[in-house]
Amino acid sequence: IAVALWAKPATLPGINGYVLVCKGSDFDTTTSEWFISASNSGGPFNIYDIEIFSAGSVTRSAYFFENDVVVGTWTLIIGWWDSVAQKAHLKLNNRTTQNGNAFAHTINSLPAADFNVGSLAGSPGYAWDGAIDALVFWKRTLTEADCAELYNSGNGINKSQASAALLVGCTSWWDMQE
Repeated sequence: IAVALWAKPATLPGINGYVLVCKGSDFDTTTSEWFISASNSGGPFNIYDIEIFSAGSVTRSAYFFENDVVVGTWTLIIGWWDSVAQKAHLKLNNRTTQNGNAFAHTINSLPAADFNVGSLAGSPGYAWDGAIDALVFWKRTLTEADCAELYNSGNGINKSQASAALLVGCTSWWDMQE
């Protein structure tokens, strides 16, 4: 699975962070599959990360440990799970991909889990404070060419501008016109 979205925070995240998009109802290893969030590391850095859940454990699988959360600035966030390598990956804008460590557990598969944009169901303290645009899902991993097309030199694209190659495996695309 791959997920891409544009995010523009209105405020910096606190230590608990903001959830941008997730499949699951809470930070619970029995009710969640994954989430992409923005958080403060407890130090000087504000980060974007992707976390993958499995029964009994949580891993911060891939993240950018820099001051990447910039108020009022759009950022393209792309996260995906590579089921062959058992790794999560995260890409911001058109920068080098951050690859997580191998995850030696079977990830949760919860078809009935809630899908949430901008918050966690049951945990309103994690609500995203900002705008989200062009939220897209694929049932495949993305290539570097796919990522570059989505980024479009920082201008992004909407579905009507996407190439046929980019739409292969695309299961949903929401242009929110933010």
